[in-house]
Amino acid sequence: MRKKQLALEVIERLKKEYPDAHCTLDYDKAWQLLVSVRLAAQCTDARVDQVTPKLYEKFPTIEALANATSATSKEQGAVLRDAMLALSALGFSEEIARAKVQQVLAADPSLSD
Repeated sequence: MRKKQLALEVIERLKKEYPDAHCTLDYDKAWQLLVSVRLAAQCTDARVDQVTPKLYEKFPTIEALANATSATSKEQGAVLRDAMLALSALGFSEEIARAKVQQVLAADPSLSD
């Protein structure tokens, strides 16, 4: 079974087992869910939902987010600073905020919807 088929099978089984389950994170696209889930580790979904609208406004696509890593050092610094401030508002330490920002900025553009 291929990975995609296996993933779809797992999703179907989970839907059958937990028919009333729903995601509390706000997102419009699959890549936004991926980013939000990563940010939600060690934090509440409600807190993440307070920060992500600005992030998704600044980076409306996964390509825009991934391209932030190829920006000039000055532009990258601004992106990192803004993102770290947002994560600090979630209660993350500077070290954890920096690691999360770097992971999110390393997003693979092939994950687009």
